[in-house]
Order: sequence, then structure tokens, then C-alpha cells
Amino acid sequence: QAEKRMQEKLQAEQKLIEVGGQARKSIAIDESELEKLLQAKAAAERRKKLEQSAKLISDALGREIKNGSVDVETAGQKIIIRVREKASFGSGRAELKGAFRPILAQVSKILKGSEGKIIIAGHTDNIPIYTERFRSNWELSSARAVSVAHEMMLTTDIPSSRFLVQGFADTEPMVK
Repeated sequence: QAEKRMQEKLQAEQKLIEVGGQARKSIAIDESELEKLLQAKAAAERRKKLEQSAKLISDALGREIKNGSVDVETAGQKIIIRVREKASFGSGRAELKGAFRPILAQVSKILKGSEGKIIIAGHTDNIPIYTERFRSNWELSSARAVSVAHEMMLTTDIPSSRFLVQGFADTEPMVK
């Protein structure tokens, strides 16, 4: 009789141990699922903030977008503000057009309130250049990006550490 009760007690304890282990697995799975949900929520919030920022930029640059000087789009975790050459630079030149400065000032003011890197990518058309100042489209596209970065840094107090300047030459021409 005592031996039987002892056997039942051991079996009951074994079941408790098994159930406890399953509960821990269940909690681990729930924590993993919770982590995935939290990551998805954070990604959705970042996407929503990105879209709101893109809308704000689009609204602020509405006139320039309508006349074809500027495009605004999102790509992944980036907002791309594409300025057409005709609005910003003369052909074969890296000096900003006077009419472009107010547009750039607007963009700078908006970006000052944003987070993250500001990537300025210079492009050229696919017509090769070789002048005293620019030996190639690489130099021209890089100089254009640097001109934009300098102007943005001069008109706002955006730290230079936020800027990344790129020159694409004619490898990704904006005008063909």
C-alpha cells in the first residue's frame, strides 16, 4: 500500500516536471513570438514615420515637384529627394544656380529635423567631359555633390558628420 502511494507520488511529480518543462518551452516560444511582434511593430512605426516625413517634404516642395525640378520618393528606409540638373546646375558645371538655393534651403530646413545620414549623390549626363576643371564625369558629379553638401552645411547647423557625399558620374545618368 505504501509502496503503491510512493509510486503514484513519483509519477505525479514526474508529470509536474514534464508540464513545467512544457510551460517553460511555451513561454520561450511566446517570448520569441513577442520579440517578432515588437520588431514588426517597430518596423511599421519607422515606415509610418518615413512616409510622414516624405509627405511633409513633398508638401513643402509641391511647386518644385509640379514644375519637374524635384522628385520625392521612398525606397526601403530612405527618402530620396531627386533634384533635376536643369534646376540645380548648368551643363558641365558644379556651381549651384541661384534659383536652386531657396529650394535647397527648404530641403535643408526639413532635413535638419530628421534623423540619420544625409546622402548627397552627384550625377551627370552620359556625355563625356574633359575640361581644365573636370577631367571626367566622376570629378563633375563629385563636385556637384560637394557643392550641395557645402550649401546645406552653410545654411543650417546640420553636423557635417551626418553627410555622405557620393559621385556617380555617368554610371547612373539622371539625364540621357
